[in-house]
Amino acid sequence: MDKKENLFSKNLEYLFETKVTTPTNILKVTGHNSPGLISMWKSGERQPLVKDVIAIANHLNMSIDTLVCKDLRTYKEDTTDKINNLNKEQKDIIEMMIDNMKWVNN
Repeated sequence: MDKKENLFSKNLEYLFETKVTTPTNILKVTGHNSPGLISMWKSGERQPLVKDVIAIANHLNMSIDTLVCKDLRTYKEDTTDKINNLNKEQKDIIEMMIDNMKWVNN
């Protein structure tokens, strides 16, 4: 098992521990119905399909790279990562806020 696989398992466990999401939510977003599958992902016994990783990353509003390759216990997103992980509506709101700040400062 390589480091990326271990990080996915560790990250999944961390996300549950910190209550960012739940096994039930992960089952819903991936379309699975077996809690045992989640346990196997957490233990590293099985690895999720790519479509499952994509669904989980989207559910968490997180890049696949962050979910699979970064240790979430120690990872701190920089501002660029945070902006890149926003959806279009969130980016539009940030852009409007920046435009308003420019208006106030001029």
